[in-house]
Amino acid sequence: MDLEQSILNAIDIVASKRVAEAGYNKTIQGVIVSCEDETIGKYKIKYQDGYWYAFSNNIETKYTKGTSVYILVPNGDMNNDKTILGSTSKLGIDYIDIDNMIDHYSIIGTTVSSDVSVHELCSYSPSVVTLYDENNPTNIL
Repeated sequence: MDLEQSILNAIDIVASKRVAEAGYNKTIQGVIVSCEDETIGKYKIKYQDGYWYAFSNNIETKYTKGTSVYILVPNGDMNNDKTILGSTSKLGIDYIDIDNMIDHYSIIGTTVSSDVSVHELCSYSPSVVTLYDENNPTNIL
């Protein structure tokens, strides 16, 4: 019985050491302090009480001072190059505003329903998906 417990204890020690030494990526939340080099997307970030540099994962994305961002820290090592994954709020080019996209849809086909009552789009009811022509609400698509 003591032999079994000793083996289990040894396995636990080895496994715990391996997990402690394993490098896991870490995601932290920081705040943009300044843009250091726009051509390579290098930003100065404040995280807790320290300042670090991180690089944008998309060179076209521009962050302003005070923007809260998610930052990837490879292997959990703050000495590695860090990557800005995106803002923590739905702002900028990562945000899709559905209201402004309504004009991007094209009307294809003709009326397939004889029901001319007014219908609404409902995101919580997947069984009802009816579109209508806003210029002619009686024309159900």
